[in-house]
Amino acid sequence: MSKTVRTLAFCLAALILLAGSYAVVLALFPSEEGEGGDVSSSTGGTSSSETVSTPVTYMYEYEETDLVSAEINSQNAGTYHVSQDGMSYVIDELDGITVYDSMMETLIERLAAYPYAYIASESPTEEELEEYGLSDPIAGAVINFTDGTETLSVGGTDEDGAFYVLREADGKVYVVSQGMTTYFVKGHVAFINTTLFYCTEDRRTGIDNLVFTDSEEDMPVTIGKVDPDSKTALAVSSTYCIKKPLEMSVNIELLDEGLTQLCKFSAESAVALVDNGDDLSAYGLDSPRYTLEFTYQKPLDDDAEEGAENTNPVTKYKFIISEPDEDGNMYIKEEDSRIVMSFGEGVYSFFDWNINNMAGSTFLTPLIKYVDKVIVTCKGKEYEFRLTPGDGSIVAAAYMDGEREKQLDVDNFKNFYQVIIGTGRIGTGYAEEDAATRISVRFVYQDEINKDDDVVAFREYSMRQYAAEVNGEGYFTVPKTRVDKLENDLIKVINNEPVNAFMN
Repeated sequence: MSKTVRTLAFCLAALILLAGSYAVVLALFPSEEGEGGDVSSSTGGTSSSETVSTPVTYMYEYEETDLVSAEINSQNAGTYHVSQDGMSYVIDELDGITVYDSMMETLIERLAAYPYAYIASESPTEEELEEYGLSDPIAGAVINFTDGTETLSVGGTDEDGAFYVLREADGKVYVVSQGMTTYFVKGHVAFINTTLFYCTEDRRTGIDNLVFTDSEEDMPVTIGKVDPDSKTALAVSSTYCIKKPLEMSVNIELLDEGLTQLCKFSAESAVALVDNGDDLSAYGLDSPRYTLEFTYQKPLDDDAEEGAENTNPVTKYKFIISEPDEDGNMYIKEEDSRIVMSFGEGVYSFFDWNINNMAGSTFLTPLIKYVDKVIVTCKGKEYEFRLTPGDGSIVAAAYMDGEREKQLDVDNFKNFYQVIIGTGRIGTGYAEEDAATRISVRFVYQDEINKDDDVVAFREYSMRQYAAEVNGEGYFTVPKTRVDKLENDLIKVINNEPVNAFMN
């Protein structure tokens, strides 16, 4: 045999030996089951020709259909009762509250035949019971079957977080991981469905009348559907707008992000069930930081007949929400609900909404084709402009100088009109009660529009800003330079001098 052949034969033999050793080592270790990191019992090794699934061992075994009732208690979560309800099971304390059906199914499966990882003690001494936390159990259960009863006590945990459980029937201490925290430590609140509101992304236009209130802000953020009959540019270009203190454009990017999250509004966990009159201070809900209100009406299907009336019911939602606690948890409760839930700080972007970052830059945006007159009052004098509609806009504009009518360059007046509606919000603030009005603009609509006049006024506020009021409602300020331009362009448009629609 050549040296090369001998070398190859030696290497092949070494590989076979190594593979065999690896198989022996594997057989010495227990396998794990994937459910929530729960550990199942181990088996022996497998042959090289087949794979054998790891069998599960149980503290006891009954048929699920033989389970009659159960009482489960916890030092932290109190006592709850499981009982039969026809062909299914319910938690008595959660009557009228939606629960996760899959969790109920798994609970019954566990209670009927509870799996364990290994036996910690066949006959525990008093010292061992103390060591395992079973001398003062944190939870327990009495489970009734048609032909027997099982009584369990739950103690502390081992180094892997699995619980020590004492079974009264045989006196043994088992180590159990599957579902113990959920069923025995958290208790019945763990079964509560934590969905606060849900609709599919393509149905989110059913959300309306949003009011988000932060008690540390001066004004709530109020958002709703644009009135299609408002005869504004908003009605043409937008679905939603700011509603208060006036109807104006909204920050579309922030609104879109918030609505996307609201479609799947859910808590991380249910914390407690409370009754009317209960003290909510432990959750910061006795004086909540935030309030979120909105309505939802499922929109009509895409193939619905045009103009069809939407008769789907309108549901109102109102949530009170705490500010974050020291651990970053925020607590929430629907106003008429008994359930207190929680989620982490920073999960939902709409908690950062305020009127400053949500309000758009423009106030009134009346479409010029619906306006009959524009009356500008500046320094005590009225300047009246009459408009002639046509071709989806206006075809003529005239300045009324007493009884005399002066025709204006129509395109130049359109530029001036853009200056009027584009003064631009810069901040928030109210004018003093006796503050003088520098300029006001009244929009008078055509008779057939059947719409009240709109008035925007700019009142003295500071050296660099004017306070804007729309129909008597204030809150926003505009740059002084924009109001200066409006006054200067007023004279230009009357004299048919070129008006630039935008700031130079």
